[in-house]
Amino acid sequence: NNNIFDNLILKINNLLSINLNEDFSSSYYLDKHKIVEDFFSPCKIIDIIKYDIVSNNIVSLENIINNVIIYSCHLTKNSQFIINEYIKYSDFSNINTIIVVYSLDQHISNEIICKCKDLFIKNIKKCNVIFLNDKMNKCFDFGKITTAYDYILKHKMDINYVHLINDSIIPTKNIHHIYKEIDTKLKDYDFIGIIESNEIIKHYQSWWLSMKKELFYEYITKLCYFNISHYPHNDMVFKNEVELCNYIIKKYNTISIY
Repeated sequence: NNNIFDNLILKINNLLSINLNEDFSSSYYLDKHKIVEDFFSPCKIIDIIKYDIVSNNIVSLENIINNVIIYSCHLTKNSQFIINEYIKYSDFSNINTIIVVYSLDQHISNEIICKCKDLFIKNIKKCNVIFLNDKMNKCFDFGKITTAYDYILKHKMDINYVHLINDSIIPTKNIHHIYKEIDTKLKDYDFIGIIESNEIIKHYQSWWLSMKKELFYEYITKLCYFNISHYPHNDMVFKNEVELCNYIIKKYNTISIY
């Protein structure tokens, strides 16, 4: 039946257009998942979480232009391996400051915490290394990023660009070429992702994003938070990874490495 076939093709085209239409709104996703849109509201994360500062290898942060890595992690019994692999295969030659924002698994020992910190301090000699303990882990990596932002503001750090990296990345071989390519592309682009995805709408996966200073400030103000006990974690990921990144892609000069 030609009508049945035509209707099927129309439905397929409509589904495909979700990823291709630049004017696509989040309403499709929100309706399907029954998320209350106005429940999400940007707020200052520092008002709802507490963090401790432990600083190491610090020189003056006020008189240099910082290329910064914000490394977000939840320390568990496996973190020593994950962090070691990340450090071993990464290139920190153009990085001035690394801000490690960590939360703790309830069963983790002080010995593992110290060993994880030592990996940064002993293996990255030429960088400032700053540790911030996200005590409540209320908003996961997005809260950790904003915690680091609060530290940057309070310590009057002048930054050139920032890498947002989390412990989802476990390199198995040298990734120096990715750092070098990002450094080169940041001369012409405002925002860089490692991997582009078209799931739901076009965005870059949030486990490694790089951006210039001006965009970093806007990125922080547009992050959304909500009571995790009432709403699933995936809703926060959608708002802050998928929807926010798509907004930035439309507004700024952006590119992905892969």
